[in-house]
This record gives sequence, structure tokens and C-alpha cells, in this order.
Amino acid sequence: MLQRGATGPVLLTDLLTTQQRTDPKMDIWQYSLKLMRELPPRKQAKALLFAGILNLILSASFTLMWREHEKTSEESWLRVPASLTSKPETWDSDRSLYTFSIMFKTLDGKRYNTHLYAEKIYYDAANLDRNTPLFADIATSESAATVQRLIAPNGMFLYDPALAAHVTNVRNRETTLAVIIFSVGGISILIAAAAIYYRPRKECN
Repeated sequence: MLQRGATGPVLLTDLLTTQQRTDPKMDIWQYSLKLMRELPPRKQAKALLFAGILNLILSASFTLMWREHEKTSEESWLRVPASLTSKPETWDSDRSLYTFSIMFKTLDGKRYNTHLYAEKIYYDAANLDRNTPLFADIATSESAATVQRLIAPNGMFLYDPALAAHVTNVRNRETTLAVIIFSVGGISILIAAAAIYYRPRKECN
């Protein structure tokens, strides 16, 4: 049994029984819920109110992640040499795509390292490695240079505006789902907080 001095700090794990400390199913979140259920109704309502507001704040913050695919005129693009700087990895949001990094230089000598995507079937067919010479069509502005197209030695387009738009749409769908989940969760928690807060009053009348 754990021994502590009378003046020692009381930790949350010290409040757990031996069975709870050794039971993998009894994690800190489950114990937090257990503690919450033991609170008086008014304190439960306040805790739920805070959790509900936090969920709604998170929901609002996710809306800032929505993006629009920006189109640029091909006439303004500049073709520059590029090279791989990382191995391809499967993109979790769309497992038919690889995600990887490339490096390129603009005419003024600035070096850029950016993250791109490519369909696995085309990337594998190009048989790329870090020594493979690539070309990137870039659009430049005063503050940055963005890759619009990545071209393999055989002329195949590995990355282009259509794929960029698809990636943006996938990310926006994930963002929308997160907004819905946190919004519904926040509203549900606030309803539960109100139900708990007003229940004692009704019972007392």
C-alpha cells in the first residue's frame, strides 16, 4: 500500500483504489466522470456549463480552418527544377494519395520546401527517388511561391490544380465534421447542464 506523509500533497492518482490503478479500463477520464457524478447538482451544472461553452468555442475555432482553392493563371507560372526531400507517406484523409515534400528555388535564389500530394498509382509509376530530376510550375507573389504543378521526368503531372482542389475539399469536409461534432456536443452538454441546474428547484417547489 502507498504510504504518504501527513503533510504530503494529495494527487489524483492517490485517490484511486488499488484495483482502479491496475485496471486499464479505469483511466483518468473515467475517474474524472466518477468524481463529477459525486458533486452536488449545482456544481455538476457549472462543470457541464464550462464544458459546453468550451466545445462551442472549439467549434467556432474550427471554422477558421476552412479554405478556398485559389486559382491562378497559367500564363503567370514559372517552371523551375525541383527535387524530393522526403519519402512518400500515405495521407490518412485519403489513402489513395501520397504526401511528400519537395524543394525548389525561385529565380531570385530563394529556397522553398513545400508539402505536396500525388495519386499513388502515378507516383509509383514514375519510380521517383531523391535524385530524380523534377520540374515544378510555380506561381510567385511578393511574399511566397506556391507550386501549381509537379512534373515527373516522363512528363506525367503528379500534382496539379485539380488535385489541389480535391485536397482542399477533403480538408474542408473534415473541418465541417469537426464543427458539427463539437457544436452538437456543446449544445447537448448545455442542455444537460440546464436540466441538472433547474431540477433541484422544481423538486423543492
